[in-house]
Amino acid sequence: MSVKTVCLCLIVSLQFGCAYTRANSQNPKISRESQSASGQEIDLQAALRIARKDASNRIPNLDQFAETSCEQDSYWRIFFESTNSPSIFEVVLAKTGGVILGRRQLSNAQGALNQPKDGSPQTSKETAIDVAQKDATRQYGDLKRFTLTVCKLQQAWRVIYAPASHLNGGGPEYLIDKRSPRILDKKYYQ
Repeated sequence: MSVKTVCLCLIVSLQFGCAYTRANSQNPKISRESQSASGQEIDLQAALRIARKDASNRIPNLDQFAETSCEQDSYWRIFFESTNSPSIFEVVLAKTGGVILGRRQLSNAQGALNQPKDGSPQTSKETAIDVAQKDATRQYGDLKRFTLTVCKLQQAWRVIYAPASHLNGGGPEYLIDKRSPRILDKKYYQ
C-alpha cells in the first residue's frame, strides 16, 4: 500500500471513531438539549433557580439584588436590580426546557438612586407604553405585527414589542424610568 492510501485510511477511521464517540457521549449539554426538545415546560420557580445560578456567575453580591419576574408568551424574563447598581441585569429563558436565550445588562444609570422618597412611581404604566410606542413607531412604523409585554420592575418599566411567534426577528425593547418618563435603555432588532 502506498503512503497516501495509509494516510487516507487513518483519516477516515479517526473521523468515524470521533463521530461514534460523540454520538455515545454522556455530555450533560446533550442531555439538556434533548430534555428541552422533549417539550417539558418550566414553571416560575424553576426559571428563578436557573436565572439565579446563571447570574451568580456574573453579578458580584447577587444577594443585594432584588429579583423580578415577567412572563412573556413562551419566555420567562428574570431581572436583577439594586438601588446601588447603575445596571439592571436581565436573563431570558425559554419556558420549554429552561434554556437561557439571552442576557442583557440594561443601563439604569439615570434611574438608579433617583426614586421618589415615598417610593411611589411617578411614571404610570400607560405613560411608559406611550413613550416606548412613540419611539417604536418612528423606527418600525406600524406596530400591529408585534405583541406588547410590559414588566413592572422596582425602578423602571420594561416595555417589549415582540413579533408573533411565527415571524423571525425581533422588535424594539425599552427600559423606561419610573421617576420621569424617559428612555433609559433601548434596543432595536431587525
